[in-house]
Amino acid sequence: MIQRATTPRVRSAALSGYLELLQEFGVKGEDLLKSYGLSTRDLADPDRYISYISFIDLLEEAARLADCPEFGLLLSQRQELATLGVVGLLARQQSTIGQALESILHHLHLHVEGISIQIEKSPDLVRMKFAINTPGITSLRQIIELNVGLGLKTMRLLLGEKWSPDSVCFMHSPTVSKAIYQRTVLAPLLFNWEYDGFEFARETLAFPIQDTNDHLQRYLHRYIEMLGLQYGEDIEAKTRQLIADAVGTEQCTLPLVAQHLCMDDRTLQRRLQESGTSFRALLEAQRARLAKRHLRDSQKSLTEVALLLGYSELSAFSRSFRRWHGCSPKTWQADNNKDS
Repeated sequence: MIQRATTPRVRSAALSGYLELLQEFGVKGEDLLKSYGLSTRDLADPDRYISYISFIDLLEEAARLADCPEFGLLLSQRQELATLGVVGLLARQQSTIGQALESILHHLHLHVEGISIQIEKSPDLVRMKFAINTPGITSLRQIIELNVGLGLKTMRLLLGEKWSPDSVCFMHSPTVSKAIYQRTVLAPLLFNWEYDGFEFARETLAFPIQDTNDHLQRYLHRYIEMLGLQYGEDIEAKTRQLIADAVGTEQCTLPLVAQHLCMDDRTLQRRLQESGTSFRALLEAQRARLAKRHLRDSQKSLTEVALLLGYSELSAFSRSFRRWHGCSPKTWQADNNKDS
């Protein structure tokens, strides 16, 4: 099994309001960004991906420099559905709150990687639980409070500012007065709890979202499908499927497969390397599997099998087969067809 080495990323839009909030505390955010290899130009493009670990460290350092333990929570209230980009826009066009939340959860990886959100339903309540599944992070307080706060803000943007959950829960203890949290969450607070998140009445899921546009929803669906191919979590699986469909044809090349995935070949190679593999490795694995299947389950000649796998010469196929399976294709076929 291939071990993935993907570094979680987040769109730079996640830092919306960051510099302005720091400025209110007299901290020069530009210098802080620079210390993490970023600049205001990176923030100018909301769709630019940055390291999620660096993003979390930036929140923690901002809280320290501003002497503001609730920095992440305050930042969440300066953000909007648009912070999530097309993910938020598509959620806004769903028919109900429940559909909007499911849409966000399904497509959230296009905005951020390394976060887990679960929706647990009981007969009367819905529990939204937030977790960070990214290794190498020393403190989670700011990112958790940002995520929970933005989750609450999203619900209010969809339901109206008067909406409030039944309770808001944090696994950590408060470092500031609960009154400061209370003014933001507008709900009973539970610290040192078993999870991070909030609860609300299950009937809320059925509440309709006003002023939706069916044409815009269809457009956003098509657009997000394209993004899913380009930035989806399992680019390796998509590439493997395209190779399986095209192996042995002129379409089975890196540039053409990349084109099907709406990216250039260098981007595809980089994404595959982040997953611990390469286009060549996936192509070789597919050829190796198909070679055994053809030799075992068909009456094709070795030359025919070589052509089906995209080899112009039998000798090239034979060398590859020996590398894959430790023997010649003729020997393997004989050994595995003895009982046929």
